[in-house]
Amino acid sequence: MVEVNYIPSQTALSGDASGVRLLANFSLSKVAQRAVGAGTLCQTEPLELLLQAVQRIGPHDCHAVAQKLHASGVSYEEIIDRYIPSVARILGDYWCEDQLGFAEVTVASAQLQGLVHKLHQKCRTKTGTQTALLIVPEGTYHTLGAIVLSSQLERAGVDITLALDQSAGKLARIVQTSAYDTVLISASGAIAPASIRDLVGQLRPNLMQDVPIVLGGGITEANSKLERATGVDCVLNDAASALEVCMCNSKVAPYDLG
Repeated sequence: MVEVNYIPSQTALSGDASGVRLLANFSLSKVAQRAVGAGTLCQTEPLELLLQAVQRIGPHDCHAVAQKLHASGVSYEEIIDRYIPSVARILGDYWCEDQLGFAEVTVASAQLQGLVHKLHQKCRTKTGTQTALLIVPEGTYHTLGAIVLSSQLERAGVDITLALDQSAGKLARIVQTSAYDTVLISASGAIAPASIRDLVGQLRPNLMQDVPIVLGGGITEANSKLERATGVDCVLNDAASALEVCMCNSKVAPYDLG
């Protein structure tokens, strides 16, 4: 399989707990709402066990729960696409209700990201020819949703490069030297449309002709008419639609994310 590629970043988590305190201030509930099938078909007991495990410091507990869940017949893909977003939604609710503090949610969030990394390596993937750059804009700490999306697209046959917290100038240099078929931007509601317009303005001159720039994330819930405000080609907010864009003119048959 083709693993997700990570452009080095001071705030990118590499799948372990070393970057746990670098993750900050994002709405986990929005991650869950946008994930495919989030909150559906989850067994209550293992969901609760996973929720408890990710709130502990060591990564081994949540991985052990995931392995038991898999042994019971739940695929690694379903754990990533359904169980992890469902846990994220519950953590977001707990945070909003002041049942968990910043430190607890930070630890749990990092655990979920690390778990996605580990389980993704065990998943089946399709071989494809399409490539995409998935950008989480500089200064954004909302990375769980992008990591889940990157796993989904990789499994569907899209070769993903995930760029976390990179400057617009560096991203412009990256697209200038790499021939991506699609550029995806995952931005939180805290990011101003003007900031995305500035980013798009630096990316566009360096992209090959007809490479679409797609915007998604919490920003789509906080703003309207984003195509005009940001200069992107389209605004999407679910994995299936992002996959459809990535697979345009691809030789690979679309993959059913449902």
